[in-house]
Amino acid sequence: MILKPGDLIRNYRVLDYIGEGGMGKVYAAEEELLGRKVAIKMLDPAVTHQEHFRQRFINEARIQSSLQHPNIVGLLTFFQDQENYFMVMEYAEGQTLRDLIATIGPVPEQRTRRILRQIMAALEYAHAKGVVHRDIKPSNIMIGDRDELKILDFGVARLLADPHSTQTGSRIGTIYYMSPEQVRSPREVDSRSDVYSTGVVLYEMLTGRLPFSTQTESDFLIEKEIVERPLPHPRDFYPYMSDFIVDLMNAMTAKEPALRPTAAEGVKALETGSLGAIRTPLPFTEKPVPIAPSPAIPVPPPSTRKMPSGLRSFLVILIISVLLLTIGFAVKAVLEINPNLFRISGAEEPADQIFETPEPEVEERVSEEELAALIAAEQRKEAEAAVREIRPGFDAIAEAAWNYRDNDVFGEWPYSLEEFIDPDTVNTGEFTFRWERGVVIAVGGGDFAKPGLEIHLNLESEAFSIYDPDPQSQPNIDPAWLN
Repeated sequence: MILKPGDLIRNYRVLDYIGEGGMGKVYAAEEELLGRKVAIKMLDPAVTHQEHFRQRFINEARIQSSLQHPNIVGLLTFFQDQENYFMVMEYAEGQTLRDLIATIGPVPEQRTRRILRQIMAALEYAHAKGVVHRDIKPSNIMIGDRDELKILDFGVARLLADPHSTQTGSRIGTIYYMSPEQVRSPREVDSRSDVYSTGVVLYEMLTGRLPFSTQTESDFLIEKEIVERPLPHPRDFYPYMSDFIVDLMNAMTAKEPALRPTAAEGVKALETGSLGAIRTPLPFTEKPVPIAPSPAIPVPPPSTRKMPSGLRSFLVILIISVLLLTIGFAVKAVLEINPNLFRISGAEEPADQIFETPEPEVEERVSEEELAALIAAEQRKEAEAAVREIRPGFDAIAEAAWNYRDNDVFGEWPYSLEEFIDPDTVNTGEFTFRWERGVVIAVGGGDFAKPGLEIHLNLESEAFSIYDPDPQSQPNIDPAWLN
């Protein structure tokens, strides 16, 4: 049976062919009685007569029907029509995460965190129900308005309570996102495998590319990389990401399942901006093995860390000054013992005159300039740390504000910060937060170098802007610190 636009199945009018998923084809349709758009998945007629595939399709429907979560596509009904089997599911608007990454390349960290939190929340719910997805990948994640997402295709999901749901030796999933245990022994796969796959998705969102070689057609070589090689450092391909997100990704993709966080721990880390509750493996090495970036995605080369020329000049001047002072004190000590040592014969000089080595005025002036540069660099470093510390506060306020607006009868933003979040939970020693109807504002204060500086986040445009009351003085805020 082949469906085409205009066909009527029960009371569902076929609108268009969407694609293939799992064991069947997926169509967009409209439920005529209610006028709502749905997705219909039909078991491929070529395998309908095979009991194994039929049972897997029914098992998918049973699992899908047990999951009711805002970030998981819901099953509306399941039926058999003649010899064909159909699942009618919620229609997920938008584009796949795969298409999003292909369009924009690396996803900004703020947006990545919002997407990742929803994936982890959906997995936390599914894992609590005893369900392991086993095929988490960008093409199974649909991104809708305001980046609200739905996880699709539980066609290969497994119930942990059912030891027979996976045949001995069978391996299910997409190879680039498989966990090491999924490669080695599929029957040992549990919820921690989903966390690993999500970690690979996180890597792909932040860098715009997979961490494994996609130039080879050898599954064996890819499997060997997954099992044996650590992931290349993500900053080799895109430098604008925080230590927090790199460390979280490193924990999620640990080779040993026991070292990975649970989905619930991942959600908590994203909400608090802290990895305190996660057993994190060793961090990435500071000098990872360089890997050539994918030609399809232009990536700025990783920066090399060199001593600033100003600092180098300052150190040279400092060493010369110390040597001159040392020589001066030595000469002074000798003259105290023998005042006439350097006296010119016949010359009249005061008896109490002491020879001193003058310090060159030019050296003194340059040293002060270099010292000022070092102080400015230290201020900039402290400012960067203070700005990076407030990023989790922005994320927490943004999420709480969107939730408030979504639940408001008139779809309005709250009037004050206190209506939807406790300011004390997001304020830091250097910044305090305030709210202006859809705009989150962090105001510098305390010991911060530039009191009165404001960082604005417009929730509608998702854009940061910076108001600096004294742009001529240091430090100036780098927008990259907010990533």
